Amino acid sequence: MMPDSAQAAAFRANLEPQAIVRRQDGSVVDASRGWLVHFGLVHEDTVGHTLPELEIFADAASQRRFQVALERSDGMQDAEFALRDRGGGVTRGRVTVDPLPSQPECCLVVVRDNVPVSEMSATLAHELNQPLAAIMANALAGLRFMDRDPIDTAELRSLLQDIVADDRRATEIIHRLRAFLRHGVE
Repeated sequence: MMPDSAQAAAFRANLEPQAIVRRQDGSVVDASRGWLVHFGLVHEDTVGHTLPELEIFADAASQRRFQVALERSDGMQDAEFALRDRGGGVTRGRVTVDPLPSQPECCLVVVRDNVPVSEMSATLAHELNQPLAAIMANALAGLRFMDRDPIDTAELRSLLQDIVADDRRATEIIHRLRAFLRHGVE
């Protein structure tokens, strides 16, 4: 339990999946709302139980790696685990275990979901389709303007400026995706 009730209430209200876990036996001391929602748990049924008892990990190897991280004085940063979600499905998640200086017998455990490839590709397609469709529409309109006599150069210039802006948007999306794949979301 956290020393100050306002601090404990703020921790419990947090939407990020976090739990305070006792190093010695791996039992949950406290859990955030995000943790409970993520794993489909109830606070009263979570506190006092170990993560294996709560069936957080999808396999024995993940449970063992977590136990080793709990025992390390420096914790563990951002390691991938097979986890169970609230529906019982298996997902890959990144888990960080940080020692708590104010409670040396405990660690803060934070779970971050990995975005499934199918979701990432759907998001990328959606993000890129908009500027690419705008580029195509403006290019086709520009071709139609070229067939007019006389050519409205101001309108054609505006279309070309829109094409350049949409191209820059698509390029920025690709740069962000490369950075994400290289370093993770920043």
